[in-house]
Amino acid sequence: MFYRVSMQKIPDVRKIGHLRYRSGWSDSYEHKWDVLIFVLSGEFTYDFYSHRIKLTAGMHLLIPAGVPYTATVGEDCDYYYAHFKCAEPLEEVLEKEVIDALKEDVEAQKRARNQDYDVPARECLYIADTAWHGDRTKSLQYRISRCAEFRQGSSPLDRMRLLNSFFKVLISLASTTGEQLLDTKNLSPTLIKITRYIEENYTSQISLQSLANHFSLSKQYIMRLFREQFGVTVTHYINEIKLRKSLELLTFHSLSVSEVAYAVGFSSLYYFDRVFKKTYSLTPGEYQKRHRLIAEAEPISKK
Repeated sequence: MFYRVSMQKIPDVRKIGHLRYRSGWSDSYEHKWDVLIFVLSGEFTYDFYSHRIKLTAGMHLLIPAGVPYTATVGEDCDYYYAHFKCAEPLEEVLEKEVIDALKEDVEAQKRARNQDYDVPARECLYIADTAWHGDRTKSLQYRISRCAEFRQGSSPLDRMRLLNSFFKVLISLASTTGEQLLDTKNLSPTLIKITRYIEENYTSQISLQSLANHFSLSKQYIMRLFREQFGVTVTHYINEIKLRKSLELLTFHSLSVSEVAYAVGFSSLYYFDRVFKKTYSLTPGEYQKRHRLIAEAEPISKK
């Protein structure tokens, strides 16, 4: 789902902090302010009245004020949280409204460049309730950590820095939402179903044949869909998903390279190493040494 976030004035931040919980911890909440969760490592499951959301490292979750939920830790979990309030309550909106608004913004930017004037700032942002931030993960973590630091200060300048930094966090969330939506707006419904299935089952031994069997489609038809709309083979796409997930594990988890390879569904360490190096120009071990980012700090704030 998607939320319209009012930007008529800079959102207020009541509290923000950094917590860590052990596997098996669980509790229920219903907050008076909107809540943002950003996971650094581990796994959280959030149960709402009508649905369940699973969060892993590099993902955010927006929870509107007054919505009851239960949070359960699957793996030892390290995360940031923020309680905030906008000028208006978070409003759930349809995907079509978000896409239409994003298209309108793109066209407005084009007209502005052609006529040398600036586009007035939109009075709202559109943010998905949850998303994985990929390459933006580190910068987003840095912005939220700065918010937590400014929250500890007592001067008016600290307060101003906190609100300004949190505003940038929301913009980053909206940017991820926009990119992910616009990337899929022209895909066929069948291809969207297949790609979502791959996202949910990437740790299994998915193949062209297994996809054809699961969706009752011919292998040739699925191959044509991927070739025409993505320009890649089915195997290449599946490996891209596995590699993207492996980056998350190499960066945010204390797993060995071989453990990561099997966790994301590669049949052998050799194949994982070869595909990873071909894609990123360095081995998984080299990537882990350069980019590993596992939070070591104890909680600096309590709920």
